[in-house]
Amino acid sequence: MDEIIPEEVSWVARSQARELLNISDAQLRRDQSVLLELKTAGFDYQRCDKGFTRDSLLALWEFRKLIQLKGRSRAIAEINSLMEQYYERI
Repeated sequence: MDEIIPEEVSWVARSQARELLNISDAQLRRDQSVLLELKTAGFDYQRCDKGFTRDSLLALWEFRKLIQLKGRSRAIAEINSLMEQYYERI
């Protein structure tokens, strides 16, 4: 993630997140809903926020990678364990 977003960046606007993730606003909203429902580690987005913290963006990034690799249903099943492993390592 550091190669995409410098470490000193702690927050990005929705429009920047959409660009980085290369997804539509509708897709971003669907992904947000899933991560909120799953209570994914690091995803600290609140429903009225205008953007994302670095941790929230990382969760979205990893979720999108899983979707590309394994499909949406598998990504939903695996994102929590992936993010928990990430936070155990740091």
